[in-house]
Amino acid sequence: MKKKEREHALEKNTQVLQDRVSQLQREVESLRKENGWLRALVINGAPQPLSSPELAGASLSAASTSKTASRE
Repeated sequence: MKKKEREHALEKNTQVLQDRVSQLQREVESLRKENGWLRALVINGAPQPLSSPELAGASLSAASTSKTASRE
């Protein structure tokens, strides 16, 4: 009997931990989005979400190109 009870407790603990991992993964994704928005706000002065460093470079070069074109 004790073996089955222990197995049941382990299965329940496993499920609780899996749920916690899922919750933390969602929280990490949310915080990464928020970090991107805040970074864009600080760098560009406008809230534009950045999902990767490549996009950050592209948006900065596009902004400098538009400023240069408006001066001409």
